[in-house]
Amino acid sequence: MLADGGRGGSDAGQTGDEPPPTSRVEDGPDSCADVQTTPVRSVPSVTFLVDGSSSMKCVYPEDPACNCGQQLLGQCVGQGTLSRWQALSQALFGDGVSAGLVQSRGDSIRFGLWIYNNGPSNPTCPAFPAQVAPALAQQALLAAAFPALPPGYNTPTGLALAELVKALPSAQEAAMQQLGPQKIVLATDGQPFVCYDPVTLEAPALDYAGVITATNAAQARNMDVYVMSLAPTTGDFASHLSEVAQKGNTTRPYAPADKAQLSAALDEIIASAISCTVTLNGKIQAPEQCKGTATLGGQQLECGDADGFAILDESTVELKGEACRRFKHEPGIALSMTFPCEGLLALQ
Repeated sequence: MLADGGRGGSDAGQTGDEPPPTSRVEDGPDSCADVQTTPVRSVPSVTFLVDGSSSMKCVYPEDPACNCGQQLLGQCVGQGTLSRWQALSQALFGDGVSAGLVQSRGDSIRFGLWIYNNGPSNPTCPAFPAQVAPALAQQALLAAAFPALPPGYNTPTGLALAELVKALPSAQEAAMQQLGPQKIVLATDGQPFVCYDPVTLEAPALDYAGVITATNAAQARNMDVYVMSLAPTTGDFASHLSEVAQKGNTTRPYAPADKAQLSAALDEIIASAISCTVTLNGKIQAPEQCKGTATLGGQQLECGDADGFAILDESTVELKGEACRRFKHEPGIALSMTFPCEGLLALQ
């Protein structure tokens, strides 16, 4: 029999007993359980700047036997079931059978829409038949703002892009409002021009420089510019679009050849706009130890794994490999992280 105050057998745990210094009570009031937290993902704002010129009613994909210029002059009838305008509309808003990009992603990304044009019946240059500021969950508003037919006439791309850049929040304002990164997707099918002169009725001049100036202004305000052409690109125009993409910090322009490629290109653009870096609502005490686990869409991820996650600093985690790919491409996928209780501080 043990002396009073001793521990052993069935006597352990009686009132007044003290646990050993190295033990941990898991379920009592002083327990130290693992702490689960939901990381805060960055929500980008993506504004589509859409060319509303007359050529957007040409057939898509391009009919090599009757190109867009010939169609606009009434020299022939292009063979196809969709116009460039309709293909873009369906890729964004669905076709009645399959959901479009805005429908599938509109609750997790702030989408906006500006449509621009200029012409004889439109003295304002650039004119904006539609202007919808980026916001979450406004799929119906965006779809209603996209008319069944393109408004028509000229393409003052540089001026329109400059106006959009000025209208969007500055980098400082976006940070204060926690808007996330701001992206612009320029969807066009033709050369950029200056304003149409309603007096002389002369054909407007090309305006590559204006587009580059506006793109540089966007970068100065931390806005990336993506470029998508719905027409075949060759020669100087192709080189111009490549320069816009490079100066817009988006590497390359997109020139999808059909509706399937158009939808895939839009999905790739949106995926590239989503960051795999997330912020914790607490601080990791010893990030260099790479402790903790994560669950993404029901699948467990390990710290340090090539397809898991890495701890960048005390409050920032980056998903890697397949985990990053899923995070970008699967709308609404749930991410949670668990850290040892002694490893996560200041949880809020």
